[in-house]
Amino acid sequence: MMRLAATIALASALACSAVSAAIAPSAITSRFKCWHNVVYGEREDLPDEGDGFAGRVGNWKANSLPWRICRHCTAQKLDIYAPLGVSANPVDVVVYIHPGTWSHCFDKEAIPPALRNAILASGAVLVSPGYILQTDNTMNMSPGRRDEATFAAMLKDIDLAMSFVSENISRFGITPRRYLLMGESAGAHLALLYAYDGENPSPLSLGLEHKIRFERVVDIVGPVDFALLNGGVDTSALKEDNPIVRMKTLFNRLVGLQDAATDAELIPVLDRYSPVKLVCGSSPETVMAYGRLAALLPTDGLIPVSQMKSLEKALDRHGVKRVSRVFDGIHHGNVSTEGARWIVAETLKP
Repeated sequence: MMRLAATIALASALACSAVSAAIAPSAITSRFKCWHNVVYGEREDLPDEGDGFAGRVGNWKANSLPWRICRHCTAQKLDIYAPLGVSANPVDVVVYIHPGTWSHCFDKEAIPPALRNAILASGAVLVSPGYILQTDNTMNMSPGRRDEATFAAMLKDIDLAMSFVSENISRFGITPRRYLLMGESAGAHLALLYAYDGENPSPLSLGLEHKIRFERVVDIVGPVDFALLNGGVDTSALKEDNPIVRMKTLFNRLVGLQDAATDAELIPVLDRYSPVKLVCGSSPETVMAYGRLAALLPTDGLIPVSQMKSLEKALDRHGVKRVSRVFDGIHHGNVSTEGARWIVAETLKP
């Protein structure tokens, strides 16, 4: 049951017609202002599943912010960042979908400072929504709330957050000129699914409203083609604590199957959530940024460059504009930091 405070906050947030003044930010730094933990839905944070991550302070701090990274923030809340000089004049609004293996490590506050600062320095506004997560670490795989946190549920959270932004962004003193959607790693997968689903029309059949149309979608090191990632590995003879088995168990949960579902059951359903399968002629222009450790090692240590190539082919086949870049000598987690200037320039180009 929703707490009284959350009920009041949600009711206040949705009663926009009677409000004329902009909502005061919760934090102001020397570079920007931020509205932290804006409620866009009813769900509170889900409890820890026993892995020790939930609510725990992370080991690094976002520049110039009065709070620190908390893991497993699954409440229906979002953060809005705006340049100090933002006015009623129309500005670009970038929506960033955070990474974290759909389950752990990061939440909506974990925007790489280099990426965040470059977006704000350009004069654009940044919105970072939280979404439901598999609340247990893949190393633990306790049963917990696994049935609640699927790809479908994550996309519905993002859709609800976008509906809130569409209806309420003016209350924060922001007039959108256009919307751009950006995601990183697991967040890039969700961002691509959401952007392509909105134009295709709704091939995932999840009933998403898509109240915001995104002019461009940005894919930073995202998994886009699960058929290529699977690699045909037979997991039937592997032990339960094998990393491949743990990841397969996570994917079973993400698509709504039982933990013990076979590869034959999983692969067709997982393939349905491959962004390459949702591309059509009206898909938004796509920006792709990937990394590789070396010329002879075309992977960033987690996602191979072949994922980018697969999406390029799908976009070219349907005549969708796209631009892509591979950053050499860059590990998976560093592409958005090292490539921030290029990524933001391509995101916000006219």
